[in-house]
Amino acid sequence: VGGGGPTTEPSPAPRGGGAGGGRRRRGGPPPRLKAGDSDRDFLEAKQLTARFYAEHLMPRAGACLQAILAGSETLMALSEEQF
Repeated sequence: VGGGGPTTEPSPAPRGGGAGGGRRRRGGPPPRLKAGDSDRDFLEAKQLTARFYAEHLMPRAGACLQAILAGSETLMALSEEQF
């Protein structure tokens, strides 16, 4: 999904879209469900989205960090013609 760089790794979906689009919260505590909440479906979707992110995307951070820390010496050893 996504793409947008010279990598073969899948990237997260584009930012800004998805459930609630324009009703995106910035900062502060996460939304809480309350009895009689008129935005219940929206808030449930946000909670599920956060759970998905925590379970599927955040674990990749460690692998990305290791790749960054490994450096670029091997890649940069190639000449432009070898790409």
